[in-house]
Amino acid sequence: MSEAESHFFPRFSLANEAEVDAAFRLITERTDRRSLVGGLEDVLRQRGIVPGRSLVMACGKGGFAVVAMNALLLESLTPSQGAADYLPRIHRLAARLVEFYEFSPDWLPPRMLFREALALTVRRRQVIQQIERQSGASPQLPGILDRAAAGLATVADAFLVPDASIDELLGTVPTEVLASA
Repeated sequence: MSEAESHFFPRFSLANEAEVDAAFRLITERTDRRSLVGGLEDVLRQRGIVPGRSLVMACGKGGFAVVAMNALLLESLTPSQGAADYLPRIHRLAARLVEFYEFSPDWLPPRMLFREALALTVRRRQVIQQIERQSGASPQLPGILDRAAAGLATVADAFLVPDASIDELLGTVPTEVLASA
């Protein structure tokens, strides 16, 4: 693989703020949004997925797009000093590029979102089967889950639902039965 093929962006250095501006111009002149989406998707796929689990990535400073952009930039950076010196500049460059290409902080490529939905659908089916094996819950569990989830604003809210409410949703399965399963 040649030097040009081994990195998404052309090689650049970030020894000072003038080089940040030069790298920004170089990248924006040579990279269109569509190809950038593909590059960001590759980075997110490589770093975000653990086999057998859904995507669920921890979001770093600036959002998914900035985290992925940082990774793409690091691949093409020619360091001229220590990491502590250039990392703040690479993060500023990533944030500028995310703004320039108009990605929202929580942006993920549509195919990645679809893959996430597929993974969550498969995982949901597996969890429902496990609940049914362990507690004898009814086959109406998917509908019960949908109705209960409709009132939740975030994923974290699901873990804050009181035990008594969960027992009721499961058809008044006593907590002791669930604990012993």
